[in-house]
Amino acid sequence: TVYPNPACAHINLNYKQHFDEIYISNILGQKIFSVKNSGDLNITIDISKYSEGYYYVIAVNNNQSITKPFVINR
Repeated sequence: TVYPNPACAHINLNYKQHFDEIYISNILGQKIFSVKNSGDLNITIDISKYSEGYYYVIAVNNNQSITKPFVINR
């Protein structure tokens, strides 16, 4: 789960399983944020330095990935 969406200052991520890497990419597919092996199922990420627009949160674990879109709107 990614919330709030749209967001302005931070996003919260809630997962039911551990992932090896969680990252944010912009609409061009460029990785702009990454955290590896955090072990947390609940993560808050500061997005205040990123421009308004469409982004994706991608959680990766071995051969599995989950992609969730979100919007930064101020």
